[in-house]
Amino acid sequence: MTPDLFDTHAHLHFPEFAGDLAGVLARARAAGVRRMLTIGTDVETSRAAVALAGGEADVWAAVGIHPHEAASADPAALAELERLAGADRVVAIGETGLDFFRDRSPRDAQARAFRAQLALARRLPVLGPELADRLAGLLADPLRLQEWATARAGPVVVAVTSAAGDLGRFAIEAVLAVFTLFFVYRDGGALAPAIDRAARRLGGPRTVVLFRPMGRTVRAVMYGTLFTALTQGALVMIGTWAAGLRAPVLLGALTVLLALLPVGAPLVYGPVGAWLLLQGRLLAGALLLLWGVLVVSMVDNVIRSWFLAGAGRIPFLLGFFGVLGGLAAFGSIGLFLGPAAVALLLALWREWSREDGTAP
Repeated sequence: MTPDLFDTHAHLHFPEFAGDLAGVLARARAAGVRRMLTIGTDVETSRAAVALAGGEADVWAAVGIHPHEAASADPAALAELERLAGADRVVAIGETGLDFFRDRSPRDAQARAFRAQLALARRLPVLGPELADRLAGLLADPLRLQEWATARAGPVVVAVTSAAGDLGRFAIEAVLAVFTLFFVYRDGGALAPAIDRAARRLGGPRTVVLFRPMGRTVRAVMYGTLFTALTQGALVMIGTWAAGLRAPVLLGALTVLLALLPVGAPLVYGPVGAWLLLQGRLLAGALLLLWGVLVVSMVDNVIRSWFLAGAGRIPFLLGFFGVLGGLAAFGSIGLFLGPAAVALLLALWREWSREDGTAP
């Protein structure tokens, strides 16, 4: 089922679309766009918007002077804008407003042009007078306008900044973990005997028994991570293929690469599922998201815990919570620290209870 869409901000009359305007309109209608508003940014483009709307039954026009063009809003331009605003297919005044961020026109010119267009907006039917009065009130009190914008932008800025910071932190931790593991694997053969000798001298022969499970645990996590990435890639490929997407193999391969990070797989199936929902494919999008959350993401901890249970002699449940707890407490590096801490505590318990009481 294709939803009925209304494109409320288009510039169909701009020169960039002149060579393929019929095709643009046809593709928009085929995608479910039933109404379109094409918007002028100065007198010339406002004329073009009115002309286009007059020839297309599903296109309406807005006429206005953009704040970047506010310096051109002389009496003649405003008079022509008023004439255009009376056309049958004109339903709004715009594109207009204030842009004090880029400041491509003097601010006093922007304010004058905006006030003049607010006066035109009052003459529009139904909502014109009320909207114009509200905007005029904000314009008369710049501090109120600033407070209004800050109050609404604050939570968004905080959320975006926090998400970007978390993503950057995970990326840095993952790079540091991979960088460290490269040298550990390259020089591990030479380091292991030296570490064994140091452990024996510091804590006696029993110390080696306690720390060897940690080495097996780290290897199990590495093998589990690689196998998890391959498995999640295959599951995402199956899910996207079942959802009818065109490139399931590519999405699966991308998942394999990103799944080497602790939160990699959701970065693939999450946006894809959201895109399906936005396209109106509600069932496919919902099922893909459920498949991702309940199967793709859960298999991560299950496979790692299974490897820990086999190679590290760590019970499945302890390995499961070791992975989750490590990620929650230490971030990306916790993928190794959590199971290693569990392995050390379990070795201490076995040594203390004499379940693993023979010296090497």
